[in-house]
Amino acid sequence: MTRRVGPSRKGAANRAGGFTLLELLVAMSVMTVAVGIVYATFASVTDTMAIARENADRMAFRMALRRNLTENLGAVYAESTATREEFQLLGTDESGQYGPADKLRFCTSLPMPGAYALPGVMKVVEYSLVSSSDIDAAATGYPGDDPGRPGMALMITESPLAYQEGVQGAVSGSDQLPKVQRAVPVASFDVLYFDGLSQEWRKDWDSLSEQRLPWALWVRVNFPRSDEERAADSAAGVDLTETPDVDVMMPIATGAGIQGPFLDLNHARLDSASGDMKSDAKSSSKSHKSKKKN
Repeated sequence: MTRRVGPSRKGAANRAGGFTLLELLVAMSVMTVAVGIVYATFASVTDTMAIARENADRMAFRMALRRNLTENLGAVYAESTATREEFQLLGTDESGQYGPADKLRFCTSLPMPGAYALPGVMKVVEYSLVSSSDIDAAATGYPGDDPGRPGMALMITESPLAYQEGVQGAVSGSDQLPKVQRAVPVASFDVLYFDGLSQEWRKDWDSLSEQRLPWALWVRVNFPRSDEERAADSAAGVDLTETPDVDVMMPIATGAGIQGPFLDLNHARLDSASGDMKSDAKSSSKSHKSKKKN
């Protein structure tokens, strides 16, 4: 007896050899969803790593800049009369594209950093906001500009104190020491000076004209932000002038408590009657005026 195969068995045998179009479409749809989930996961991880790396860089810049300001401002030096230009503390108030772009120059009793340090050689420190296009990245170690970030940097220059010619105390070889420069990406640099006479914060200072130092310095620095970050800060009500990235307020030991010009100890004499110190320069100018009248 011969057994005949029905049509249903023929169809099953044919389907066993491949997939139908519907089955292929379903498989491709499932694969597309799986690939999308995996891509989204990797993209999220990559974005998180980029944000973490950016925050770490910003924290490193914040700590390095705070340490630099604290060390240098804590050792501001001024000679007894505040009349010599090489020891001048000069702060100017200027504005930049993204806020204050002040400049600050002063002398410290600290030596030059690293291998350039020589005993007895003080240094002059200058802070100025410059364009990143003017920076030699190879020499200063500037990290470079990120896309969408302002190309501004705080240039920190430390150089050995240049003694005036003929002044005693110059150390042999100090004129051969090079400048040490480093650049930190910032958007603004704001410096205020506390005046002991008016008991107010001032926007600029010149120790040569004032013949004294401020009682304290207040430095506020903000780092670059993208448009998205600035929009987020604005939406959150963050005021960068009130909560800057770096906020350093340092008393100036050599200026604190002084309300008048420094006493010129090189031309001072002791009044035997009162025991007070008086300046020969002032007394000589008075006698010169009296001679003119006579």
